[in-house]
Amino acid sequence: MSVVSVSPEEADYGIVELWQNRRLIAMTAVVDSRTVVRFEAAPDGAPIEIGARVLHDALAEAKQQLSEF
Repeated sequence: MSVVSVSPEEADYGIVELWQNRRLIAMTAVVDSRTVVRFEAAPDGAPIEIGARVLHDALAEAKQQLSEF
């Protein structure tokens, strides 16, 4: 999984993208002063599977990237 901060402006708003196999699967957002993760629906309607450890590491990377801005 890749964690991408598209721009300093988006990071300032708490937004980073989570990509898996060249597909955007989720992004962070700030809602009511808290950071949330919004998952995108799979184009074919299939469930999105993410290993717990991979998700943990990706969220840690997202937190690090957001703290840099």
